[in-house]
Order: sequence, then C-alpha cells, then structure tokens
Amino acid sequence: MKATEHLAGARFWVLVIALLGAAALIAYSNFASRDLPPEPPSTATPSEVEVSRVENFRLLDQHGESHELFYYSDARAIVLISHGVGCPINRRYSRRINELQAEFAPRGVRFFLLNANPQDDRTDIKKEADEFQMAQPILKDDTQFVVRGLNVTRTAEALVIDTNTWKIVYRGAIDDRLDYGTQRAEAQHHYLQDALQAFLQGDKVEPARTQPRGCLIRLSGKFDAGHPPPTYTVDVAPILRAKCFACHQEGGIGPWTISDYHEVAGWSSMLGEVVRTKRMPPWGADPEYGHYSNDASLTLEEEKTLLAWIEAGTPRGEGADPFQGQAPVDQGTWSLGEPDVILDFPAQVLPATGILPYRYEWIEIPMDEPGWVRAAEIHMGNKRALHHVVILLAKPGRSFQDLLRESNRSCFVAFVAGNTRYEFPAGTGKFVPAGSRFFVQLHYNSTGREEVDDSTQLALYLSDEEPEHELFVYATSDRSFVVPPGAREYPVTAVTTVTRDMVMYDVGPHMHYRGKSSRLIAEYPDGTSEILISVPYYRFDWQMVYRFAEPKRLPKGTRLVSEGVYDNSAQNTQNPDPSQTVRFGIYSRDEMHKCYFSYRYADEDEPQGDASQGDES
Repeated sequence: MKATEHLAGARFWVLVIALLGAAALIAYSNFASRDLPPEPPSTATPSEVEVSRVENFRLLDQHGESHELFYYSDARAIVLISHGVGCPINRRYSRRINELQAEFAPRGVRFFLLNANPQDDRTDIKKEADEFQMAQPILKDDTQFVVRGLNVTRTAEALVIDTNTWKIVYRGAIDDRLDYGTQRAEAQHHYLQDALQAFLQGDKVEPARTQPRGCLIRLSGKFDAGHPPPTYTVDVAPILRAKCFACHQEGGIGPWTISDYHEVAGWSSMLGEVVRTKRMPPWGADPEYGHYSNDASLTLEEEKTLLAWIEAGTPRGEGADPFQGQAPVDQGTWSLGEPDVILDFPAQVLPATGILPYRYEWIEIPMDEPGWVRAAEIHMGNKRALHHVVILLAKPGRSFQDLLRESNRSCFVAFVAGNTRYEFPAGTGKFVPAGSRFFVQLHYNSTGREEVDDSTQLALYLSDEEPEHELFVYATSDRSFVVPPGAREYPVTAVTTVTRDMVMYDVGPHMHYRGKSSRLIAEYPDGTSEILISVPYYRFDWQMVYRFAEPKRLPKGTRLVSEGVYDNSAQNTQNPDPSQTVRFGIYSRDEMHKCYFSYRYADEDEPQGDASQGDES
C-alpha cells in the first residue's frame, strides 16, 4: 500500500472517531439535560434532619433592613432558602424562586433567602441579588447559629415553615432540575411547589424531605467541633461584665441579677433568645455605618461566644467565680467627682402593674450666676423602675408651650439605664443662664410591686472658664405626617439644611411606639452622600444617643435627611392601637419624627454665652 493510501486511511479513522466522540457527547448532554433519574427521598434518620421547632431570630438583609422571624406570624407559611454568593445552583434557581414567590405570595407565603457564608459581606450579597434579579430579602446569618439550629449545611436548600406551629413541614431541593455540573431542560419533580400546594390545601406534604443540591457552607468560628467550648469563667464572664452588668446587678433595672455561675446558667436559655432576637443588649445602630464611642452592642465574636457557650451546655470552667460576692458598681458616689450643683428630683410613687405614663416635673436650677456646664451625671434613686430621663433647658421666662415650640433645640441631656453620665466633648460646654429651670421627663417601668423613687438626683459639673465652643442641640423634624390604620411600613422624611460649617458629635433618632426604623443621611454640597446612622430596629423604650467615635464635619449647604419608617399594624406588638390614624403629638399614643444631634459651629469667631443667638443649624 502506498504512503498516500496509508495517510488517507488514517484520516478516515480519525474522522470516524471524532464523529463517534461527538455523538457520545451529544448523547451524554441529552441524558444530562433530560434523563436524570428522579431524586429519591432522603434515607437520613429523623435525628439528622428534623428540627422540633424553629427558634425565633432577627437578622439584617442586604439592604440593612431588620427582619424578625416571628413578626411574620400572620403569613400562612414562610419559605427560607439557603444562599451563597457565587453558587451556580443558587444563581440558576433565582428566576424559579421569583416565579414561586409570584405564585404563592398572594396566598400568604413569605419568601426569604438566608446567607451564612463567612466570605460574603453585604456589598457582595447586594451585587449578586441585583445581577441575578433576586427579589427576596437575603438575611445575613453572621454568627451561623441560625443555619446551625436549622441543620442547614448547603446552599439552595428550601425550608417551608408552618407559622402556626413554627415547625418545618418540608425541607430539601426546590426541584430536580439541577445537579452538580448538570441540568435538565425541565424539572420532573417540583418538590417545593408541590409541598406549598399541599400545605396550603391542608393535605399531607409528601415527600416532606428530599436531598438538596447546593454548595457546602463553611461553618466557621472559634468554637467549631474539635475546639474546646467557651467557659463561663474564662470567656463568658468578661462579656457579661462589659456589656450586661451595669443593668443586671443588685438593685439594677435588669430583671435578674448576674451574681454567680448558677444564676447565669439558669438564665442561659433566655439569654440566648434575647441575643438571637437582638433585644439585648439595647443598641440599635447598624455596624455597617459608622463607629460609636458608647457602643454597647455585642461584637460578632462576643455573640458567637455566648451562643456557643449556651449550645455547649453552659460549661463553668476552672477558677474562682468572677461575680461571686461582686459589689454593685454604683455605691452612691459620683463617678465624675464632687459636683458643683446637685438637684433633687421630686418623689414618685409607682403602682405595681401596668404601662406607666411619662411623668413630668419642673426643677429649679440653684445657680445665682450664669455658668457653663461641661458634664452631667444622674443618680437613679430606684434603678429597678426608672428607665430613662430626658431633661430640657427652659431659660428665664420660657413656658411649657415655649419648650414645645423649641423642642428641636431645647434638649439639654438624656440618660438611660446603664448610661448615667455624659461628659460633653472636649472644648465644648452648654450655657445655662441664671434663673433657668429644667423640665424633666421621667419614664418608669412597673415591676410587679409598688415602688417609690425618692432619691433621684442630677449633678452638674461647671467649667472654670468659658469653653472654646458652645455645644448646641437641634433636630430634624416633621409634624405633617399621617400614618394610616394598619400601615406596616409608612415612610416619613424630614430635611434640614446646614447654614454654617459645623461639627456633629452625636445623633439620637426619636419616634414613639410605632417607630420601626430610622436613618440620618448627609447629602454634601459636592454631590456625595453618607449614611451617618441607620437604626434598623428602633425601640421607643430605649432612648439611645449614638456618639460618633470621630466627630462629623459638615460643610455649609449640607442637607440632613432623616428617614423614618412606621409600623401601625397589629404585627407590631408595641402598637397601642392599630385601628387608629396616627399624627404628631407629645404623648406616646401619638407619634413623632425627629432626629436629634449635638453640634458646634466650626467658626473661630462663633458667638459665646447665648445659645439663642446661634442654635439654628
């Protein structure tokens, strides 16, 4: 045979092999896209997959909005689907999840995605959601204790939760269209859709469990399996001392006392609940925006430590009990030294039960001459009952009606349990004319027994010389809003414009019981903007002031925009009456939209000694 014939024959067989290979690939592709066998029900044992009851939790979504699971008890069912940025299965299911949401949301089903990936931050999640048009809130489980509690280890696992019992009625795959590296053109089994259909019709959900296909979630942290669990003496007690003991000490406003290991361990289940739902410690600022010198929140590591300790069975650890025999922090002495002026508050007699209306008192300031105040401290006479105190300064000749008209700028200082002193920023002070009075708002809680408060005192510390800057208070405010009955998310906005360069030191949003969330945004003259503070979970019972770790310099022309959201629905457990239309008013049954802030002017030649000359921002 000639060489050319050999060459031609070789080419022929190469072509045959290539065609056969292509055919095989096409056949495999057709199998992968259409002919996957149906996914069998899981053979895992119930102890591996069942969760007797879903625990309540509160998490922020990709937009910084707060969601509490049990808040959605008015839904017929809740669907949680685990999520991870970059997971191809999550991405390929995004449109299908949107379709299911469009089908079942009108029937009372709420959909959420749940992201516990330690490598995914809020920016990553928001970018992914926008790119793949994910229409659901994506809840960020930074501690991973939600997914741990639900036994979720992969993304793209769907859980259907019955809101009557808070039990999981289905968990597993969304359908059988996707597998690892392969997919069908159409699903043969629509597991999630069928489960929702059966549940809403009152039928038994079958199968109640399938095997999900998704990316593994790296369950990370200091206290994973293989690491010793945290202990009370070494890990937990320092957190409790730093973040809890000020209120949870003998005679404090906290309902139980941190006195020793046995007391803390006995309250550990409740401790876990208030940490998971963000009820304690009382702090509302979203850590995504800004840092605050008085931050009372738990860090992520502190939160993980407390929850891991509870999950491990509250081990005590070695050594002496750090709280055994611990004396209360406040022993009746003034932490800032001997005051220059002490004011005694009128005695209050309190009933044993019920919601106590705010109490108001006029108190004369015993100062014969005008003076500059550099700090203030309060001694709460009855720490069990006195929750917070707000003090307004009424200059000579000012009446109660004047204070109402000037309420945006008349706040002098405020105290809340656990934060009972306020040193004004260095180089600043507040001017108090002779003959001034304080108008005091007192918020008491009933304790289950009759109480008396006859020893609350306010201490003032005066500057020896005039400070470099006068410290002012102002508030963005709107009084024209009308919140309709039953409204769940009613937005209100107020705007004020900075008329002189200024330095802002702190901020305190103020709403009443229907207040849900609040933000203050600075829109700068150069066209940029900044969220100065976001409080996604606002609570009226905690009148928090958030002090910037670094003061904010705001140039003339800056627009300060405060945004509040109000919940006048029956789902708001603090709502006095969801059937009422709500307007501005001074009583807690009414509403307010304010955002207070302390500031000074940046001018070197600013006026001194008379706040009435220059406290417009």
